[in-house]
Amino acid sequence: MDKRENQETMAKVGCGFAVFAAIFIFFCCINPVITVAVFMMLVVLISCVY
Repeated sequence: MDKRENQETMAKVGCGFAVFAAIFIFFCCINPVITVAVFMMLVVLISCVY
């Protein structure tokens, strides 16, 4: 993987993270308890996959 490809990947990850953060904040405003519970489940699932 060359440097340019790496930068593109980082940009995609950053963009995805920004969208995820916006959705997370949006749901926190609606229902914080369920949002945190779902977030924790996702973290556990992701850590199991990787």
